[in-house]
Amino acid sequence: MQLTIVCPTNDEEVLEANLLKSKVIKTKQCPVLLFKDPKNVMEALNEGKMVAKTTHVAFIHQDVLLPDSWYLTVMQALTRITQIDSNFGTLGVAGMHGDKLIGHVKDRGKPWGTPIGLPRVADTLDELLLITRKDNVWFDESLPSVHLYGADICIQYRLRDLRNYAINAYCYHNSTLPRKLPDDFKAAQDYVRKKYLLIRPEYNIFPIRTTCTRIEKVEKKETKEPKAK
Repeated sequence: MQLTIVCPTNDEEVLEANLLKSKVIKTKQCPVLLFKDPKNVMEALNEGKMVAKTTHVAFIHQDVLLPDSWYLTVMQALTRITQIDSNFGTLGVAGMHGDKLIGHVKDRGKPWGTPIGLPRVADTLDELLLITRKDNVWFDESLPSVHLYGADICIQYRLRDLRNYAINAYCYHNSTLPRKLPDDFKAAQDYVRKKYLLIRPEYNIFPIRTTCTRIEKVEKKETKEPKAK
């Protein structure tokens, strides 16, 4: 079992201080494919998946630092998940199962989740770290921003009746971005909503719960209280 790391990057300083500082990369424990300043991040992810020559591919953000034991831990997790469900969809470190947050990661200096009980089935996974098999399920290159592609690809696998899992692949997410959702997030949210509106109801796609938002089938409109006369 082998793994290739794929990372689209637009900030050399952040990349050097985090992902490239990881032991798994410095000691060349696995191949690494970097896509610098891609015009379309999802196209870069798909290209990485296509050209990777390993059985599994890890898509990792540039601001993620991997612990020294990460590669061994992930190989153990992959072995275990393959024994449980060899035809899995996506794996990740943080996600949602129903209304419950699941996974294990250190996010902006704060511990999040627990390794106890992992792996666990996930409805969606955060895109900070995703692992898939070398297969023919692709990231949606029409997404209007770099958000929610983790949730989207998880839904794609679910529509193929495959399960996604949060696994023990602990890492440090050293994002310097504010926790407030960026301005271009809503465009991705609206796109994902419209994309899955016509899916058969038995798949129970809505509401789409992610680690940072909840997408309802019908967008909730803001209502203003009437002014007193």
